[in-house]
Amino acid sequence: MIIFYSLIFLIQFSIGFAADEKDFLLPEVQVKSNITKSSEGFIQSSPSYIKKTNEETSIGNGEDLQDFLYNEPNIDTIGGPRSSAQVPQIRGLGSERTLILDEGVRQNFQSGHNGRMFTDFNLVREVEVIKGPWSSLYGSGAMGGVVNYRRVQATDYKEIKDLGAELNSSYGSASESFSQTAILYSNSQKLKPLVAIRNLNSGNTRLGSGRKLPYSQTDLQEYLGSLEYSISKKQKLTLKTVFHENESASPINPNIDTTNSSELADHTYQKEDVVLDYKYVGKRWSLTAKPYYRKSEILNSRFSDNRKDLRSVETLGADAWVNLATDISESVALTTIIGAEYFHDKNVGTRNGVELLSFPNGQSEYQSIYTQQTYFLGERFEVSPGLRYDAYENTDANGVIDKNKGEELTARVQLSYKLFEKSKLFFSFGQSFNAPRLQDIYISDLHFPSPAPPMPDNFFVPNPNLKPEESDNFEVGYTSQVFSDKLSYTVTAFHNDASNFIARNVDIMNGITTFQNEDHVKLSGFEVSTQYRWSDKLRFSLNYGQTRSRVVGEGVPLPTTLPDKWSATLGYALNRKFNLSAVSVLYERQDRVPAGTDETGAFYLQNVFLSYAYDNHLNFRLSVNNLFDRSYVKHGNGIEGTGRDVQLLAKYIF
Repeated sequence: MIIFYSLIFLIQFSIGFAADEKDFLLPEVQVKSNITKSSEGFIQSSPSYIKKTNEETSIGNGEDLQDFLYNEPNIDTIGGPRSSAQVPQIRGLGSERTLILDEGVRQNFQSGHNGRMFTDFNLVREVEVIKGPWSSLYGSGAMGGVVNYRRVQATDYKEIKDLGAELNSSYGSASESFSQTAILYSNSQKLKPLVAIRNLNSGNTRLGSGRKLPYSQTDLQEYLGSLEYSISKKQKLTLKTVFHENESASPINPNIDTTNSSELADHTYQKEDVVLDYKYVGKRWSLTAKPYYRKSEILNSRFSDNRKDLRSVETLGADAWVNLATDISESVALTTIIGAEYFHDKNVGTRNGVELLSFPNGQSEYQSIYTQQTYFLGERFEVSPGLRYDAYENTDANGVIDKNKGEELTARVQLSYKLFEKSKLFFSFGQSFNAPRLQDIYISDLHFPSPAPPMPDNFFVPNPNLKPEESDNFEVGYTSQVFSDKLSYTVTAFHNDASNFIARNVDIMNGITTFQNEDHVKLSGFEVSTQYRWSDKLRFSLNYGQTRSRVVGEGVPLPTTLPDKWSATLGYALNRKFNLSAVSVLYERQDRVPAGTDETGAFYLQNVFLSYAYDNHLNFRLSVNNLFDRSYVKHGNGIEGTGRDVQLLAKYIF
């Protein structure tokens, strides 16, 4: 057991504007989102933006990302049912082309089939998603979109009690999981500390066919420390520290179902975080600065020979930006974001203490500057151009192979026009890029032994000449509220033209595998989200998402493109305390796949959700996922999905 100590730093400083604080009442500029960096909420009102709180989870107990985004169109999680392998896919692009932000800063760890989250979402209070390319604000990785999540802090309880604690416990029948969470917090005028301890144990997961998935049990601990310090009415400093550890015995590739000891290992997933968030909020401008340190690693010990592999990514970085608000005239206003980002990744891979050539040792360094402006032209028209410059350099730790470096300039423009009082038309064009990873560039060593003599063994060959993946995306959307605001709907269409996809090229006859820039891919699709409110008690929503992909020159789709998905939610508030909802999802058959890729059949899942709030202090949730206990396989998964899962959550704040 590792003992967790919350770190408390009291840093007080001034930036020269304290003299007028007595007359200061309410700032006009307020940073509203970790993900958009926007003070005016322009991006947040875009059809591509989604925000879900823990209380708004679609299904389950809010313990993984899927619970938050289950019924959202063109967003899904694949890699299950083992939670350690689950990763997001947005509009046809997987997690390797999706930027993940944890507390608003980068989570850069990627390794083969393993997941990237290193998070128990029970302690997460908000999940935000922007679909589509956003490199103009976030740089490398933001091709499919950006996912950000924020953990609990003391101010989340300020409407309940100034000093108190939360205890919550959950149970899941499919894996016989039990969890316990304890949170202590205080909301004083200056200091707002919080400490949280989380533990979850689960057994092997019961699948839809009724059998147990071997080697799917887990033992998870997460420790969180948060301290918010109000320096003045205008300045605030927040420190968050997290230690996450997840231990499991599972396949080295957790996406497969095997009992072969040479493919099984004891795994330990660990993450250590320190994120500092400084904010100054004035009447016409605000400053946000986020220095951070993050270390993510996976250690596995193979059953057959006790071979120990360690994969670690250590990130040190900072992101800082200024929001400015200006009235150009009586009918024209302007907000401006100006920022800079720096981060340094250090990769370490070892096998029994010696360098692991398939996870090469090396370093990546990124330096960026960016700006985005939003012009408000009267009450109807908004236009938001953005531009970002990135310079990166990847270096082999041994200094034997050439450096891989480059520069990228990415732009974006978004327009919004209010046709009617509560109806808007949106259009955007955005560019993005995804720089090569150290694992793509410098990987070497044996890939697999000879499949059959006289064919040779197959070896990875480094390629320091890899170029970044790039894409241009067009998006148009319309959102409206009609019938006295009872019906709201959003329709969005997109087209993404991506080039220089980094693909693994396997040459069997010559015994060589290398990563190369090969594919030119076009992705297009649309999504529809509707919600109808019959009364204060009864509401209904229906969502649909469709993505099509095509590899130019080959005329075949990408093998990972997900099928069309329908989702419907019927919610009924029995009274102020009871809320009942039924969440249905239908995945259509996915037969648009290239040769050699398995098709997946259509399937339908029904989920029910009941919450009871006795008051602000005592809450219960009952969820039944996959109510009819159907057997199904998600496209992109090598294992069938979880069977009927009865989940219970009890939460008490005192």
